[in-house]
Amino acid sequence: MKKERWIIGDSVDGEREFLVHLEQPRFVGRLVETDEEGFPTEEADTLTGITLSIRENLVLCEIRWFDAPPAEGGDALVDLLQSASEAISEHEIILEALYDPR
Repeated sequence: MKKERWIIGDSVDGEREFLVHLEQPRFVGRLVETDEEGFPTEEADTLTGITLSIRENLVLCEIRWFDAPPAEGGDALVDLLQSASEAISEHEIILEALYDPR
């Protein structure tokens, strides 16, 4: 049985999207669309804590840690955030294939 590391899902009201990391250090972060200047298109805290630019118009922000986070600036944090970015990109590719089969 495959053990999932990442879950991407919507809030109950469908207005917010989240990324959940299930392995230590566990965390949940909010995925927020941004405009062409990099500002959130909805109310979001992109100034406090870690904000990761996933692609031109998407950031991961409002990260809440369930375990002690890796030290800022360390390789473990960089690797974890890179893995988060890759998981989101993979998810988007899968969704595109499901909803836009060519």
